[in-house]
Amino acid sequence: KDVNKPSRFEVLSDLYESDENVTKGTELDGDYIVVYDDDEDDVNKLNITITDDDGTNADKLFKVVQVDKTDTEKHLTTFVIKTNTDDLDYEKLYKESENGAIFNVTLSIIDGSGTPTTAKTVLRVNDVNEDPKFKKETYTFKIDENVKEATVLGKAEAKDPDIYTPKYGTLYYSLEGDDADKFDINPSTGEISTISNVKYDYETTQEYHFKVVVTD
Repeated sequence: KDVNKPSRFEVLSDLYESDENVTKGTELDGDYIVVYDDDEDDVNKLNITITDDDGTNADKLFKVVQVDKTDTEKHLTTFVIKTNTDDLDYEKLYKESENGAIFNVTLSIIDGSGTPTTAKTVLRVNDVNEDPKFKKETYTFKIDENVKEATVLGKAEAKDPDIYTPKYGTLYYSLEGDDADKFDINPSTGEISTISNVKYDYETTQEYHFKVVVTD
């Protein structure tokens, strides 16, 4: 009587990773998972499930999919790990998991008899630089004419989604446009001020227009 033999992992990376904000069904970077199974009854019937060792949501965020039909001569089946959601947000996952956007998981091969074979690996979501955005589309500030000393008018504030990656989330403010040279801006805070040697005369000019630029 033929006895069902357990499958075994032939190729498995220690780490699989994906950038955030990719579409559902995107393959994670890492070696293809290659499984050996000697049993004829298990050809094209193997499944690999994901269990999150940290009790978070890796089993919902990712799935393991067979790539091609089983190589019946070598008894090898190839699998790949794919994203299982369109909402792979680094900042959200970083906040929700105790280990950043890193998931320690157990992969379980289930063969035709239900006999499991397990192995551990790590899944990681990488932060991608996202554009900062101003809190408002336009800002209006009032100036008293003939002001002589440099006076703070207000602040143009922007937020950057990349709150956990300083190299992406550090903001720098600047001004551009026809009237930009008549005002100053704090490059770190976005605080806009008048310039002491500029004459602000109501009878000559009632409005000044310029753009605030924020760069991460």
